[in-house]
Amino acid sequence: FLEGKKQDSLPNNSYLESTEALVNANTTASDAFAKDLRITKYIEGTTSSTNSVFNNAIEITNQTGHEVNLDGYKLNIQNYNSTTATYYFSNAFQLEGKIAQGESFVVINPYSNLTCYTLDQAKFVTASTPLTFTGSQYLELAYKGSPIDAVGTKSSYNTNNNVSLYRKSTILQPNINFDLNEWQAYPMNYCENLGTLSSEEIKTK
Repeated sequence: FLEGKKQDSLPNNSYLESTEALVNANTTASDAFAKDLRITKYIEGTTSSTNSVFNNAIEITNQTGHEVNLDGYKLNIQNYNSTTATYYFSNAFQLEGKIAQGESFVVINPYSNLTCYTLDQAKFVTASTPLTFTGSQYLELAYKGSPIDAVGTKSSYNTNNNVSLYRKSTILQPNINFDLNEWQAYPMNYCENLGTLSSEEIKTK
């Protein structure tokens, strides 16, 4: 493992469980803080199985007003079975550790070669199924089995391909019902300020 980082050296379908006690704190949407963690950046860039390139990354931000223990938080992805014409959830990626109030961290595919962000900068580096997403798939951040934020619409073919989506600074709350109006779209492989809050977001803390 790299110091201070979870580097996925297990099989793609495995994950590590945190044994730390969960810190419980209640916030509501009416507060000046977010009610839970949220996805703030979604990078769906160049993908080439031939050249082993997967420019996939997710940024998660804590503006709940308190430190959050990541035990119980997972990234889930929905796949499509063309034979049965049904959608199903693949193996999830378990987050671990803690995230401080006002902090953002990145989960990135190890085959990423983004020009403005390196693997060493990420908190989690994993080739697990959720980090092989395409823009057609539904991706969610869940806590103990319940979705708390999402990119894409569940059980649908989505069109978030070849784009970087940045959550607008005016959007503080997570949303399980994906709304593209909450996001600013940038060209494929755009990754400026990945892993950091903008000055506008910092002001809302």
